[in-house]
Amino acid sequence: MDVKDFVNNVVHQPEKIRREFYWEKAKALFGRQGNDSSLPKMEVKNKNLIDTIKKYFPEATIYSDFLIEMNNVDFRIGNSGRRKYISAKDKGWFYISDIPNIVEFMKETDRLMPEWEKEFADMMARQIALYENEIRKEERESVLNGTSIGRILSNRLDVQLMGCREKKKLVWSSFNKQFQTHH
Repeated sequence: MDVKDFVNNVVHQPEKIRREFYWEKAKALFGRQGNDSSLPKMEVKNKNLIDTIKKYFPEATIYSDFLIEMNNVDFRIGNSGRRKYISAKDKGWFYISDIPNIVEFMKETDRLMPEWEKEFADMMARQIALYENEIRKEERESVLNGTSIGRILSNRLDVQLMGCREKKKLVWSSFNKQFQTHH
């Protein structure tokens, strides 16, 4: 993602940054699965999907709305037309039929998520610091062009929360500090 896209996404659609980051991570997992002949393509029929997940992940908590809570990540299962998809909660979604081995994908995603979250938080902190002036300029221009200050603040908070895994108090403190010094 180039500088202009990054700045635009921070100001206008911060969730897109997260989605693209995790999409790249998942595609790398798919590539490794596709190159590993010891992992057979796992065909999971729609009606057997939850039973398969229960079988391979007995420690997971599965809710009636197809939310699957694992140790490090939550997955949601849904339908898009006739195709079933899985999402790592709030981090993009993938058609299940496109995933070489759904069980291995879920295991690896759960195992790697803490590392990915740290990498994402570090990347966001570096990029935000590096492009702070450009971001502020884009925010000002956006407000002058009719974007509400509330929308700008909401997106700024979303960016702060994306880089936070556990310490929400620190995020709110950081947000309040920024708001007080840049209002």
